[in-house]
Amino acid sequence: NEQNNILFYKDNAVQEYDTETNLVVNSYNINASNSFSTFNDFLYTFQEDTIYRYSLTQLENNQTTWAQSDDFINAKKMQIAYSIYVLTNDNNILKYTTGRPDEFEINGIDIDTKEINDFVVKPDFDNIYISDPLNNRVVVVDTQGDYVKQFKYVDNIGFNNIKSIAVTDDESTLFVLNNNVIYEIAL
Repeated sequence: NEQNNILFYKDNAVQEYDTETNLVVNSYNINASNSFSTFNDFLYTFQEDTIYRYSLTQLENNQTTWAQSDDFINAKKMQIAYSIYVLTNDNNILKYTTGRPDEFEINGIDIDTKEINDFVVKPDFDNIYISDPLNNRVVVVDTQGDYVKQFKYVDNIGFNNIKSIAVTDDESTLFVLNNNVIYEIAL
């Protein structure tokens, strides 16, 4: 979050961990088991077919419906970059702006959406980073969905089981968790 604390879901609550004191400083009873994201003093979470928004200053008893769609049922992940990008249960990435569907389609490269398991986008990023484990690569598209580049292991076997990806806040380094190895790639 904006205080550089870590938010995570444990014991049916969103917990806030202070990285300076190494203590959990807050715990909020919010159903956020499948994904949540923070942006500008708000926390967003899926619950069945709805994205709810909570104020981080008053998390409990402060639920507001942000958007509702059958696409959110069992959705895997959300990322916020002014708009909310959602990785659906059937592995499509959808874009919602001000609570409404917005046009977003990956263009310029064939990507098999059946296997997408992770993606990263942040408000100040120029790009979206998408794991494509079926094709052993990470695909980079701009925030409109247009192909920029891809990262593929040279011998085509290094990225044979991508589990997760991460990108530094300054968008200078990509990390790929493949099996039990983390690869660091300069962007």
